[in-house]
Amino acid sequence: MAEQEQKGSAVGSGIGKVAGAIFRQGLKKIGFGAVAAVLGGPIAWFGGGCLAVVFLVLFPIFIVLLFLAGAGGGFDFGVTPVEAAPSSGDGTGLVADYCLKVAGRPPPYPDDPNTPENEARCSEELRKLFLAAGAWAKVPAAVIAGIATREGPQIFSYTDEEILQYSAPGGEDPYNNSSPNDSSIDDCNVSWAGAMGPMQFMPGTWDGSGGRYKEAVNIATNEGRDPDVCNIKDAIYAAAWKLKCDVTPSEQVQECYDGKFTKYDYNDDDNWWEGPPGEEGEEDGSPGEVYQAAAGYYWGDTTRASDCEHLLDDGTPYSYCQAVWEYYLATADGRGGGDWPNSGYISQGPYSTGSHQGESASSIDIDGEEGVTPVYAIRSGNISQRDKDSTGALVLGIEVGKYIYYYVHFHSYSPCVKDLPVGSFIPEGQFLGYVGMTGSQANHPHNHYMIWDGPKHPISEQEFRSLLPDPDVKVGDTVTTSFSGEECIP
Repeated sequence: MAEQEQKGSAVGSGIGKVAGAIFRQGLKKIGFGAVAAVLGGPIAWFGGGCLAVVFLVLFPIFIVLLFLAGAGGGFDFGVTPVEAAPSSGDGTGLVADYCLKVAGRPPPYPDDPNTPENEARCSEELRKLFLAAGAWAKVPAAVIAGIATREGPQIFSYTDEEILQYSAPGGEDPYNNSSPNDSSIDDCNVSWAGAMGPMQFMPGTWDGSGGRYKEAVNIATNEGRDPDVCNIKDAIYAAAWKLKCDVTPSEQVQECYDGKFTKYDYNDDDNWWEGPPGEEGEEDGSPGEVYQAAAGYYWGDTTRASDCEHLLDDGTPYSYCQAVWEYYLATADGRGGGDWPNSGYISQGPYSTGSHQGESASSIDIDGEEGVTPVYAIRSGNISQRDKDSTGALVLGIEVGKYIYYYVHFHSYSPCVKDLPVGSFIPEGQFLGYVGMTGSQANHPHNHYMIWDGPKHPISEQEFRSLLPDPDVKVGDTVTTSFSGEECIP
């Protein structure tokens, strides 16, 4: 069915192009005067001036329509255009620091040969690809990215410029690729099983009896590309289509064939995808979409979602499905923004008048009870600062990839961190200390929660908000952290 529609679309496109070309060449060769001469007889017969008016009105419209048919590839209404990236907060998007959980541990990865330069970069161009492919296939972008962390973690080390280069038509991911400049040869990152490319497609799944997922990029974008399994963009769109088809119920299977999708979650009214069997799965306790999609991608069998664990070569138990689920929880917007560092009232927002300008622009104040309200680390990272700043405020800075998360005005540090040196690892959810009002700039107890891109670079308000659990939070709102307790995480 999908193949027939694609052929029909191609025919329609070809007719439009030919018609447009013939018409333009005809005018070019015989000239406008010849056209008028040919039409002169009918015009005179119809009544001269009356038909001339009609001609002057309709003829330009006719030219425009034929031009659009030729230049635009025909009157093809069979392809659903890519929708705008979904708004933040509904679980379909991807937070700005999405790259920080690649391979399930904080970067850098000194022992991971699959990560060139041993460095992860949160490329905005790569993030856009995940978002766009997810918006088309109605698959949460964090699920696609989670699969990519398992299959092609090297792409998370590329710069924006490199992502654009390896995603352009004819471009290829150079990792383990002996012929990256020859798109006719598919030998990129070939696994022991024969899977290839940044998203590790088997030949039969990419193009053959097992599926035609390689055409996803053209169905979604109508770009007319020559899909390449080694091309990052082509591979990501193909992965999105496969993930969606693996969780599409039989009642909506036509959507999978057509590549036209209507819902993110066919089982619920929201867009969140569910996880492992039990409380985190569907309402009946069965595995949710994340587990099904991951099992389908890894095993080729969605029923393995109920038993996704297997042993690695060294005998260590490993669950591909659980790894993707944990990544989704950590990076999907609304979930991926992490958690609130403490419960309390928002007394000042980012880029607001007063103190939240300049170096303090990308920050938010969360009030609490002095010496009572606990503050927690919302992401795992390494201590970059633990001392008093120039105003006398107790500060704790935690470096997480490209960002530094600051917690300011502590009443006191917790026993979990008070004696740790700079560089020490802090796990997510660690008890950091109590809300206070230390420092000359604090006039009431609050946690000045701030995120910078580097030691002295505030980030934009949009980027800052994308890292919050609720990007639309405003002054006057009360927020609640899900972390609790005052025991140290080892």
